[in-house]
Amino acid sequence: MPLLEISSTPSCTKAVQKDLNSEGFSRKIYKAYRSYSVTCQMFKMLLDTLYMGLPCKGSKHNRGIAFDLTLIGLKTKKELKMPTPFDSLVYAAYSEFTKLPVEVIKNRELLKTVMQKHGCKMGPMEWWHFNYVSDTVFKLLDIPFEKFDLRKTYYLFY
Repeated sequence: MPLLEISSTPSCTKAVQKDLNSEGFSRKIYKAYRSYSVTCQMFKMLLDTLYMGLPCKGSKHNRGIAFDLTLIGLKTKKELKMPTPFDSLVYAAYSEFTKLPVEVIKNRELLKTVMQKHGCKMGPMEWWHFNYVSDTVFKLLDIPFEKFDLRKTYYLFY
């Protein structure tokens, strides 16, 4: 999946990576941009408004300002222990869920802290989901994946 970054988010994601690297970690991005037409197709298959949002409004993923990610160790190249696997839609995935091992809470809080430091807020129901926070109203995008070279990062300027 390509990483599509809005003009104000590159500094955010690059700064996150720099901070994590200095502590011996890196980020692993599961999902960032999702085209609007894909959201509409997904909604037809699963009528969900909690996790996907309404197609009539579009989502932050459709605007390139949402990131689903986790942490990996630079030495091990393995994911750190987190509350749940990615896309596991259970209570343990909630950002404030506390019935977890101390190490897992510590890892989740590291991710949350570094992302918040650089302008992204963790979603309440998914420890891996972050939205870039801005007063700017970002356009709904429907750029098909075929238009991307998956080896590149793309920047949109508003």
